[in-house]
Amino acid sequence: MKTIKEKFLAIALITTFVFALLGCILIFRSFFLFYFFLSYYMLILGIGLIVLFGIVFLIILRFQKKKVLAEEVKKFNMLQTVTKYRIDLDTLRIKSNKWNSSRFIENNIYDIEIKEENIQTILEFEVEISGEKKQFHWPSDLEPKSLEMYFAIQKEADFYLDPNDHSNFYLDLSFIKN
Repeated sequence: MKTIKEKFLAIALITTFVFALLGCILIFRSFFLFYFFLSYYMLILGIGLIVLFGIVFLIILRFQKKKVLAEEVKKFNMLQTVTKYRIDLDTLRIKSNKWNSSRFIENNIYDIEIKEENIQTILEFEVEISGEKKQFHWPSDLEPKSLEMYFAIQKEADFYLDPNDHSNFYLDLSFIKN
């Protein structure tokens, strides 16, 4: 779900993009006007609108970098306070559900049907915590056969668990390259 700040930045980007296009049109038109003072003002206004778009674009890039950095810091802080376990990937169960869906795009001449194949894969595994086995589920977007091949090669993976909150965990599957 997008925050209000993200929605505002998206609207600002779209609006300033439209202004930048208007600025390009003004710059183009300024070269074909016979009145010099009007041509000069249109040229400056066009350049100003393009610069405004550039500034908003740089602000959005900076916001996105901060967001990614904050997520990485949160992940790093979580890894500092958690307990690390080794998971044998041969014991991991792969459950998946595959379904087809279709949607129609209406056109004036004919309708286009787009068929999509969807897959939902859940990795299910158990970890022994203080002599007690606890079951965990981890979502994946890969097909089961691909996962089986990666797991056959890797054999083990790291599992990080917050000892205070067992709903806060992370399965490190960084060896899988998408």
